[in-house]
Amino acid sequence: REGGVLNAGSLRGPNPSFDVTKPDITGPGTNIYDAFIAPGLFGFLTGTSMSGPHVAGAGALVRAVRPTWRPMEVHSALMMTANRNQWQPDVLTPATPDDVGTGMVDLRKAALAGFVLDESFANFLAANPATGGNVRALNIASMRSVNCQGQCLFSRTIRNTLTVPATWTVTVTNPAPNVTIRPIESFSFNGTTTETRTITVVVDIAPGTTITAPVFGEVRFTAAGGASPDLVWSVGIAGTGPNAELVFRSGMEGQN
Repeated sequence: REGGVLNAGSLRGPNPSFDVTKPDITGPGTNIYDAFIAPGLFGFLTGTSMSGPHVAGAGALVRAVRPTWRPMEVHSALMMTANRNQWQPDVLTPATPDDVGTGMVDLRKAALAGFVLDESFANFLAANPATGGNVRALNIASMRSVNCQGQCLFSRTIRNTLTVPATWTVTVTNPAPNVTIRPIESFSFNGTTTETRTITVVVDIAPGTTITAPVFGEVRFTAAGGASPDLVWSVGIAGTGPNAELVFRSGMEGQN
């Protein structure tokens, strides 16, 4: 099959403590030729200790190409451009975001992302659920609620990175028959890299429905004329509610 195959021993989610899908992303980690404390000083190693440095190095390379991007903007670009075509060890079952995050890091695309998301250290501290914070409010390139009661809402702010005007269209992949995603309107940036836009995501669950394990959908952003690789957010939802639809609404007001 095309795409990557998850190692059977790979550390994966879900994260049971708070509503952020983990892992964020995956990287090469099986039979990596690397420095090794053994005769010859090199060997083939497998594990997160190999995958983690690949992703960290990918971030450093993107930052070298885009030195004005903040660390979390680089993080979002890596997530949104990852290769989502990943498989479980049986090579038959698609991997979910709880297995691989947004997918395999893809350095052919990350530095070309046409918009990015940023978040501050202070907001991460404030979102600590142990002190009453709301992690769902973090401005990251994924959305998750495992206890959505009737309706839950997410808001994300994106910053344009393209120096020419760009128009974006949105397509969606529905996670389940009782959860649907409505396409938001197309939107545009004028070519100013300080321009931002807020996108609000409203989630509703169908009458009489109980979703015990998260189901996953995605929101895909496509720039006209290939000005950017497609950028994708994952959406993970579980819970109960009187209504069933994932409604994506775009705040059309730009902030300069």
